[in-house]
Amino acid sequence: MELRRLLQLIPVLHRAKSNSEIYFVDEIDRSMHPMLIWKFLESFVRSCCGQGSQLIVTTHESNLLDLELFRRDEIFFVEKSDALETQIYSLMDFVRKDLENWKTLLARQIWCRSVLG
Repeated sequence: MELRRLLQLIPVLHRAKSNSEIYFVDEIDRSMHPMLIWKFLESFVRSCCGQGSQLIVTTHESNLLDLELFRRDEIFFVEKSDALETQIYSLMDFVRKDLENWKTLLARQIWCRSVLG
């Protein structure tokens, strides 16, 4: 499964090097180990830097929130309100600069929501 998922994503790397396009990957963490995803994202950022390509992914994997890989203005959170409205906010909206604390807080918040409703 993991290899199949990676093979689906490889063409994105190839095309993004020569085309200025926007790529969407829903649930990039589906069927792939977090380190493999991290390496894929690192390869995209490194090889497509300055080419005009963008990669927009959704994930439930908080370990991918890495300031070695992304700038603070590149990380966004999407949440559904009690009124079923979608709210989008950036990591830049938060005052704290230390992402490690945010990863811990986010993991706790996700756990509480899944367990407590």
